[in-house]
Amino acid sequence: QNRMDEARLHFERALKLGPELTTKHPATSQSGALLADTARTLNNLGNLDRLQNRFDEARQHDEQALDLYRRLAQQNPDVYLPYLAATLNNLGAIDRIQNRMEEARHHDEEAVAIQRQLAQQDPGKYLPNLAMTLNEFALLDEIQNHEDQARQHYDEALSIDRQLAQQSPSTYLHDLAITLSNFGREEALH
Repeated sequence: QNRMDEARLHFERALKLGPELTTKHPATSQSGALLADTARTLNNLGNLDRLQNRFDEARQHDEQALDLYRRLAQQNPDVYLPYLAATLNNLGAIDRIQNRMEEARHHDEEAVAIQRQLAQQDPGKYLPNLAMTLNEFALLDEIQNHEDQARQHYDEALSIDRQLAQQSPSTYLHDLAITLSNFGREEALH
């Protein structure tokens, strides 16, 4: 409903409830559910920060979420690796906006590795995420003038997007068009 300030208040209140819960109920302090809820709230707040161009705050919230998702993924990778990869994608986007290219590369490389692992386990569910992450990584390659790597990442993303668009055109033709457009721009520039 575009009520950003109210959303921020709710997210911030939710984050304050975590320590209150652990004080009143110490057993919840190690609860995976509490950590997951906290990480999800931090991610939501980071997304809101990005929408409001509050990139330093977004970075802080996403870094906190990343720490929690790393812990959760060690305990239960099947559930939390997708969240870890998404948070890495978020940080990579902030890195690019803030011209922190080496950090962006590190976050994108880790996200792609996780997305590949997930796509091998469940292609139907995770191949679209892998294609999107490869597309974002290729954009970073372009910015850093790594033409060969950009082409490799776009080629892989295109292959996935074409496969997905054949299976479900109404769902994936748009993604294919975006990747083709990005790749075409990169080819025209180099």
